[in-house]
Amino acid sequence: MSEAANILLVDDEPGMLRYIRTLLEVDEHKVQTASTGEEAVEHIQKGLRPDLVLLDLIMPGIDGLQTLEQLRHLRPGLKVVMLSCVNDTRKVVQAMRLGAIDYLTKPFQKAELDAVIGQCVGTAKAESYAGEIEELCDDVFFVAASPAMKKIRSQAALVANVHPGPAARRKWYGQGSARPPDP
Repeated sequence: MSEAANILLVDDEPGMLRYIRTLLEVDEHKVQTASTGEEAVEHIQKGLRPDLVLLDLIMPGIDGLQTLEQLRHLRPGLKVVMLSCVNDTRKVVQAMRLGAIDYLTKPFQKAELDAVIGQCVGTAKAESYAGEIEELCDDVFFVAASPAMKKIRSQAALVANVHPGPAARRKWYGQGSARPPDP
């Protein structure tokens, strides 16, 4: 479990709000709730200073992305994790570009929630990395939410670009081994 945090939980579904709040309070987090984006913005305007905001993406009134934008305008360093039952790559990318530090798809396991909270409020390393988004091609993005993910992406790119040329294929074939497939 991560250290106890002050969390603003924003979700328009009362059942989901109660469920997530219970998960958080079991670990002794202090939870403030809001059922609309407008209410969340109002909390921040009135001086609420949460360590983390868990923000639903799809809500009536101002949606999660608009709320995220307003929250980050009011408090630029505010840590926000988006929550949604919709796994839409474009929305994830847009949220990351607007400053969200992570994205959880509902329903999620308590362990996933705990891991995200731990990364957001439990370690200085997670606090200092803003994330990076790379567009690979049309509608395909790579989101590096941590330095480790960025390193893995770099290593995968190196491996993908290293393939045996014609000379290496002739050498392998000439030594009696099975011919490697052409790239």
